[in-house]
Amino acid sequence: MSRIDEEIPLDQIEIWEVTNSMMIDHNFHIHATHFMIIERNGSSANVAKNEKGYKDTVYLKGGESVKFIVKMTDYKDSEVPYMYHCHFLEHEDRGMMGQFTVV
Repeated sequence: MSRIDEEIPLDQIEIWEVTNSMMIDHNFHIHATHFMIIERNGSSANVAKNEKGYKDTVYLKGGESVKFIVKMTDYKDSEVPYMYHCHFLEHEDRGMMGQFTVV
């Protein structure tokens, strides 16, 4: 619980790239904000129509990657973290998630 993986600046636009390096499908979910997917597997043409618009979760097949634009706009706290993670209960139970603060 005391580990902080990232410090995210408030009100700055960032591009995150998330890669599923496993060969099983995962969802990736981020707390405290929404994002817009701009690329899937290296191309904007691979972003499906239903993936356009703001999201807080994205589905990644094994080996896939996505890039998205994200901006933390509402809350900052250098001590109380938010999380990003997949939605497999087994992974959440084993702590396979990251934590970030907004500064």
